[in-house]
Amino acid sequence: MHSIGKLRFDPKRAKDLFKEVINKLEKSKSNKDKELSRIAMRNMALIYHNSHFIKPFEWDNLTKISRLSDLKVNKLSNIKLKIAVKWYKKSYDLGDSISAYNLGLLYESDINGIKKVDYQAEYYFKKAVDFDNNNLYAKA
Repeated sequence: MHSIGKLRFDPKRAKDLFKEVINKLEKSKSNKDKELSRIAMRNMALIYHNSHFIKPFEWDNLTKISRLSDLKVNKLSNIKLKIAVKWYKKSYDLGDSISAYNLGLLYESDINGIKKVDYQAEYYFKKAVDFDNNNLYAKA
């Protein structure tokens, strides 16, 4: 609903809801629960990944600053991307094709502290295809 302007997107509330889902379902043995947990982890990663360039000076970021040099936009972007990579890897560990693909993209590009590592990018792209043979983006 927020994409059509009916609701305002609240990343803090979204993160809280996704964390709640992850905490409830992460240790479950059910495949359905693991799938929901995997999707929630991927969505957590997407929130951090997409916000690294949208609002680097939002209030939540300012509370994490301990030195004046931490106010640099690149430093805040690096922090958010590293958190996104952490969540992508958790989702990847549960067999998420889209997270594997996004990790491949991050390692393929050289942005904000995520070093370009071609062999790692290739590995994640191959895993994206292994997890889901219909992942046409990773096949290309």
